[in-house]
Amino acid sequence: MKRRVFLGGVSALMSVGCGARSYSFNYRFKVVLRVGDSLREGSSVIQVRFSDQRGGCCGSSFPVSARGEAPFVALGEGRYLFALLVRLVRDGQGGVGFDDRYFGDMPVGVLGRAFTEAAERVEQNLDAFPALVRSVQSDRREVDLLRSDYPTFVYFRDVSAPTTVEVVEPAEVSRAMGQDCSIERCSVQIVEAPVSRTLGNVLPWLRDLAGRQLDGDRIQRTPTTSTANLLNTSFFSRGV
Repeated sequence: MKRRVFLGGVSALMSVGCGARSYSFNYRFKVVLRVGDSLREGSSVIQVRFSDQRGGCCGSSFPVSARGEAPFVALGEGRYLFALLVRLVRDGQGGVGFDDRYFGDMPVGVLGRAFTEAAERVEQNLDAFPALVRSVQSDRREVDLLRSDYPTFVYFRDVSAPTTVEVVEPAEVSRAMGQDCSIERCSVQIVEAPVSRTLGNVLPWLRDLAGRQLDGDRIQRTPTTSTANLLNTSFFSRGV
């Protein structure tokens, strides 16, 4: 698919500004780790809203917003693996940015694979979008992500100190977490459950740094930018 504008399910269709409509749904994002011979999992319910602005005063696309918290898996002894609400993007020249649409577009792309013909029609003509929405809306199965769909994962050397944050590649989880563990799978599923509100129990400093970088400074995008300066609290929690 050339661009991910597909909806994974719809729980509301309503009017919004500029005369546009919006499609809103909640989905559960789950991360499952294999730790030795056992499995541990963590999940978060996230709300997504796409605005249908085709032909309206705000442009001709589907702007997306997400409300919720990053899912995390607890490994004990203060160790946690977090899946950010955005995805790390490298430009091939040493530059680093983040795809802010990730947790809105990702479930649509993953769940939309079950409706190939409808998805292809949307690629050719966005007017086919509502038909795809109706197709996906009734599908409440839990669907695993491909590795290429995975979010950016991070951990903290000291969960009480935001500046100790580190990005970890999926294949390096065992090394980073200091024990025999690996990502078993990640999945998405449309649900009727409310948006999760538990992350503050693990990262209480999020409220103090709300809207700022994890080191408290303004973002600097230089070759020596620290991970804590690159990451914003909105990558962990927004709108809750």
